Amino acid sequence: MRDGGSKAIQLHPEFLAAVQDAETYEAAVACAKGQGWPAQSVVNADVASVISSVSRSRPPAIIIVDVDGAQDPATMVGQLVKVCAERSHVLVIGSANDIMFYRGMVQAGAADYLVKPLSSVAMRDAVVPLLAAKAGSDKGERKKSGLVTVLIGVRGGVGLTTMATNTAWVLAHEIGQRTALLDLDLQFGNSDLALDLEPGRGLREVLTSPERMDSLLINSSMAKESDSLSVFCCEESLEEVIDFDTSGPMSLVKELRSDYDCILVDMPRYMVPRHRRFIVSADRIVLMTDMTLAGIRDTQRIMAAIANLGTAAPVHVIAGRIGDGEAQISRAQFERGTKAKLEALIPHDTKTVKLAANRGKSIFAVGGGTSALAKSVRSLAGFIVPAGVPTAGAAAAAEGGFLGKLFGGKG
Repeated sequence: MRDGGSKAIQLHPEFLAAVQDAETYEAAVACAKGQGWPAQSVVNADVASVISSVSRSRPPAIIIVDVDGAQDPATMVGQLVKVCAERSHVLVIGSANDIMFYRGMVQAGAADYLVKPLSSVAMRDAVVPLLAAKAGSDKGERKKSGLVTVLIGVRGGVGLTTMATNTAWVLAHEIGQRTALLDLDLQFGNSDLALDLEPGRGLREVLTSPERMDSLLINSSMAKESDSLSVFCCEESLEEVIDFDTSGPMSLVKELRSDYDCILVDMPRYMVPRHRRFIVSADRIVLMTDMTLAGIRDTQRIMAAIANLGTAAPVHVIAGRIGDGEAQISRAQFERGTKAKLEALIPHDTKTVKLAANRGKSIFAVGGGTSALAKSVRSLAGFIVPAGVPTAGAAAAAEGGFLGKLFGGKG
């Protein structure tokens, strides 16, 4: 199955597995898909092909190479590590089951050496720690860059987009943070409608073709609500299936970090399986659920999917539609069922939400900002801002006021 050493490889920004037998190929594809990477990130190629390709392009964050058949594996791996220039973790696989061979690979700069035959689980277990190390390194390098919060509605209709949109508004207008709101529902997202904005025209292209991303394309995909708030949303046709792998949103957010203090990502729950790697690259993850048995089940499932990737990002669970009149389980029952603390209970306010939606305004513009819902949004905004930035809710939290009760207080 091996290709010639001169054949160029199309590089994925996050992952490349260059293998040389059918069994390992199938395992590598399953591993890649499990992390949200496309099957095309696995190729049939030898080490020489990989060295040739990465020497002409930016190397992926994780590279798996098969050294079977190489005349001098240690030298070849050393050349690959040198070409990558510390931008990649190189994982070596092969058939040799020998401690001296293993030491030679590590001395050449490989992160690890695995003996074939390999399962997708074995590959995943080797890759996940490298991804966690890469994420920690990236965060250490971007201390002054924007913080990313991914918000996921565990159940439909819990009010996540309302919370995301209005939290972004508070961050921008009341706390003074340059804020970007990214709505990843390309066909049914309504962040633009919530703020009476004309959607941008380039978001789909940004997400599906990250290799073409530049400042002009990014600017064309945004709608500016104000100088401090930009919204990335679109209304794509329902006549076709829109598919993009996780490198799209990861590349976009990487570019936005240098221009914004806070980046909020409104992610539909159906995207979780495909984009778990993007989720765990965030600085904070917020799951919004309802107080139902289905909410318990789906919160558990999403938390488990995230935990399996070994993320260091904190996961916070909040509950919406509190007091809407429907049968709900108690907070204690929910926390026992999920084994997770509910950090906020968001009150249901149908009148304010509908009025804001029909006018294309924030809830603060139509309700004066004095409702319990408005206070909840302000509290969430204060929770999201970078450390050291003063907020209106900080004093209340210190005194055990509303913010203190909402986040971390007993319900």
